[in-house]
Amino acid sequence: MSEKRLTNHADFPRLMKPQWREFRSAVERHQISALYHCTPGANLETIFRVGGLLSRSEQLRLGVRPAKYHGWGKKWTSLADYVCLGFVPPRHIRGESDSNVVLRISPEIIWLDGVVFCPCNSAKEWYSPEEIGARDDLDAFEYLFRNEHSMRLKRQDAEILVPKAVALDWVNAILFLDDKLLRAVRWRCLRSAPRRFFTRPSLWRRFMVGAH
Repeated sequence: MSEKRLTNHADFPRLMKPQWREFRSAVERHQISALYHCTPGANLETIFRVGGLLSRSEQLRLGVRPAKYHGWGKKWTSLADYVCLGFVPPRHIRGESDSNVVLRISPEIIWLDGVVFCPCNSAKEWYSPEEIGARDDLDAFEYLFRNEHSMRLKRQDAEILVPKAVALDWVNAILFLDDKLLRAVRWRCLRSAPRRFFTRPSLWRRFMVGAH
C-alpha cells in the first residue's frame, strides 16, 4: 500500500467534548501550557510527509512505516488506536544529548472528543485498556491533579491519549537536544516542514515552561 498524506486530517472529525468549555477552564486553572510527545528523530521525515503523528492503527490503514516504534508492552494492540501525549517531556530525554526529539503540542487538543486520560503511564498494568478508554470526562481529567486548583500532577507519568492522529497544526515546536541532529533533520525535511517547528537546543529551557 502506498503512503498517503493527511491534509489537515479531514478524515478525522474535530468534534469537541460536550463539556469543552469546562475543560478549557480547567486547563487554564491548572496552567497547562503544553503537552509533549517523544519520538526518535528518524521518524520526523515521515511525520512531516504524512502530516502528523499517527496511531498504530492509522499507520497500518495508510501504509505508513515509521523508522522506529516505541513500546506499549502487552498493550501494543489494545491501545493501537491512540497517540500518547504527556504533561512533561519524558525523563529519559531531559538533560541528555539524545537522538530523540520532543514535539510540543497545544493543550487545546485536550477537549477534543474521544481524548482519554490515564493517571499513570498507560503501559503499566494498573489500568486496563477498557478502563483507560472509559476515562474521557472532566472528572477523569481532574483526577490527574492533586486538587482542582493545583498545577501539580499526582503522578508525573500521567498521560493523555488522542484517538487516531495528532495533526501537525497542533504542533507548535519540536525540541532538539542535539545540534547535529537538528541540522540533519532540517536539511532532510526543509521542504515539508515549516521552519517555525525547528527549535535550537539552546532554547530547550524556554520551552520547558509549563512542564509540571
